[in-house]
Formats: sequence, structure tokens, C-alpha cells
Amino acid sequence: GRAMGNTVSEMKQDKVAKFDEKNKTRYKWLLDVRDKDGNKPEDPGYDPRTLQVPKAAYGAFTNFERQFWDIKKDNFDVVLFFKKGKFFEMFEGDADVGHRHLHLKMTDRTNMRMCGVPESRFATYAGQLVAKGFKVGRVEQMETMNAMQKRTKVPLGKPAAKGAVCERELCQILTQGTLTDETMLEGHASNFLLSICAGPSASAAFGVCLVEASTGVFFVGEVSDDMMCTQIETLLLKAKPREVVFPKNGLDAGVVKMIRRHLDKPIINAIDPVEQYWDSETTLRELQFAGYFSDKSAGAEKGKDGEKAGDKE
Repeated sequence: GRAMGNTVSEMKQDKVAKFDEKNKTRYKWLLDVRDKDGNKPEDPGYDPRTLQVPKAAYGAFTNFERQFWDIKKDNFDVVLFFKKGKFFEMFEGDADVGHRHLHLKMTDRTNMRMCGVPESRFATYAGQLVAKGFKVGRVEQMETMNAMQKRTKVPLGKPAAKGAVCERELCQILTQGTLTDETMLEGHASNFLLSICAGPSASAAFGVCLVEASTGVFFVGEVSDDMMCTQIETLLLKAKPREVVFPKNGLDAGVVKMIRRHLDKPIINAIDPVEQYWDSETTLRELQFAGYFSDKSAGAEKGKDGEKAGDKE
């Protein structure tokens, strides 16, 4: 029995060694992480949300690996749960998170490190990671196996084409400041998300918006502060937002330090001020055109009035 045990142990060690050797070259580029613009984590302009995947690496990827990294490279700071059949699976660095924080068993059934959970347990495990401060992404299959076979022109009932993968899309990102599922919420404490934008450099003015996604409560306004940012400090201490969003390079370093000092490990999102962070005019226009705060029936009446006024003109 002992000899057999040693043999099994040696077989496992040999399997792990072969897996590590095989993937040492395939994923060597992950030892030198860079964002989409080539910045390293220690560089001032580094964007932790993106990952640069070398073109040469794509040549060695399987179709599924290519699908995974196409999504992961734009969501590098998100733990992705990939739907595969009746399971959600995590790969590479995400699998490390699942193994370390959720105590899931790690396997090497694919070319990547992997662990997974039944789809019925997604909310439970995702909620645990969100509570620990992680961003969690849910990647769903967007077609059935039959649909995939039709797309790849494989007769029904026949095995899928070698290397064929179902189409998948990132459908949801869960964070502490955007939770709406009551089963994932911790107690009755508020989970505010704070969006903050500084005014002209010569002033101490800030535009602020606090949102509680689970209840739909939000506050929006402008703060004319002193040079010590006392009002912003008071806002942070009272609301204690779990997540903060602001335009990249748009806040004074002292304000960012204040946010980190007064909040308990908040999720910090410094986003592109041109493509992702709307200015006041764009925001007002979107709110008006989308009719976020208008009653549908009232909107219909206004539409009719508008048509009549147009006819008169």
C-alpha cells in the first residue's frame, strides 16, 4: 500500500512538472505584465484594468484560450467566471483567486490552471469574492451546442468540430458598489458608490454623486470646498462608499490618498476621462433623452404636444 501511495504521489508530481514545463513558454509573457499601452505596474500611467497579450502568444493559443484572453485582456482586474455547460470555471490568475479565497480544487485539465463551481452556486461564490473586495465577471454562453454545430456546419448528432467553442460574452460585472442581488448583500449596511470629479484647477470645487444600487437611492450635487477638502472628507466619513469612480489623473493626489485613508479597502476606478467618464453636458443629455426620471405616460403626452407644436410651425 505504501509503495502504491508513493507511486501515485510520484505520478502526480510528474504530471505537475510536465504541466509547468509545457506552459512555462506558453505563458512566459505573464511574468512581465503590461497594460494595453505597454506600461508596467510600477509606471505612473499603468492601467490595471487592461492587459497586453503579445501577438506571438495568440499563435499558440487554442480557440478557447483565444476566447478567454480576448475578454480577459480588457478586464484584467476582474475575476472571470466562464460558463461551460453546467459549470462556471476560472482560469489562470482567476483560478489562483478561487483556490486561495474560495478553497476550490485546482486542476490542469486544460492548458491553463483551472477551478470551477456548479452554476447553481455562482451567486454564493461570487458574493464571497465581492465581499472580499474583488470585481467578479460572469461570462455566459450565447449559443447552444446545436447552434454551435450549425454555425460550424457540423451535422446534428455528430461530434463538434475539433477546437470549436461556443460563443461567449461578458454579461455582468459585480462589485461592492453595484450589487443589486439581495442574496449577495451583507447585512443592512449601505453599499454606496461615489463618483467624484474635480472642478477647475484654481478652485476647490467637486462634482459628486452617491449611488446605492440595491435601493435605487442616489444623491448628486456640487461641493465648494476649502483647500483642505474638509467637506469631501466629511462626505467620505459619513457615506463610507465601498467603491469610488473618478476620471484618470482628474483628482489631486492628496484627495486620492484621503479616499484610501478614510475608506476600508475601497475599489478604486480611475477611468478614461474622454471615452468612459461623461462630462456634465453629456450626462444631462443622456438623462434627458433616455427618460430616466420621466413618467412614461407623461412622456407620451409631452410627445403629442411636441408634434402639435411642430405642426403649427
